[in-house]
Amino acid sequence: MMYPFMTLDDDDEIVHSEMGKDGRVKVYIEKPDEKDCFHRATCYLPTYTWEDVFGFSDEEINRYKKVIESTAHLIMEFSQKGGFNNFAQKAENDMNALWDSGKWSDKKNEEMLKDHLRTPYKSK
Repeated sequence: MMYPFMTLDDDDEIVHSEMGKDGRVKVYIEKPDEKDCFHRATCYLPTYTWEDVFGFSDEEINRYKKVIESTAHLIMEFSQKGGFNNFAQKAENDMNALWDSGKWSDKKNEEMLKDHLRTPYKSK
């Protein structure tokens, strides 16, 4: 099964598979093209092995490599949890349960907004 992961600004689609028993995840990139119908490339995580590259320039592949490398930790996690949509639905359900239980409230939201969450700078 392939799960949607990201649509880039030029309509390129990135999808990924479930994690296989061998720990590998297939990441598939596809871009519509008027002449060729679709350009495509496949990258396997966690080894970053690229295969079946068709229609993309070296510059485009380098861009995709940066995107995949910077988000691989998310892809690997989502591949074990039914994709991003399933992960997001679970987070929403968990937050609703916190609200329903009274463990989260508007007051707590306001407190969080006032908190300075960055690490303070140390003066010399």
